Amino acid sequence: MNDLQQLVPKHKHDLEVIDKLKELDPSEMDVSSIMDDLFEWLQDINWPVAQELCTVLPRFKADDLNADLHNEVREDLLRIIQNPTPSEILSEINEGAKEIYESLF
Repeated sequence: MNDLQQLVPKHKHDLEVIDKLKELDPSEMDVSSIMDDLFEWLQDINWPVAQELCTVLPRFKADDLNADLHNEVREDLLRIIQNPTPSEILSEINEGAKEIYESLF
């Protein structure tokens, strides 16, 4: 893929982009330049793209995160893991957050 920005969702229902991310081989594609953009889509876990990103992002290395975002994401993930809302439990977002946390930290 030439333009990595094509792998960043354009709207909260942009699941086609998520499917493209799922097809990527993380060992062959460096997505570090768009990782900040991808994490922005986790700000509302009720968005369909956020829920799907929780299953995709654990495939990518922690090295792909910048330090500031790394700390912000850690806090958000810990909150979801330790004190999930009823909807996060129902949607199994807390399980996805746990997988992401374990792969990054």
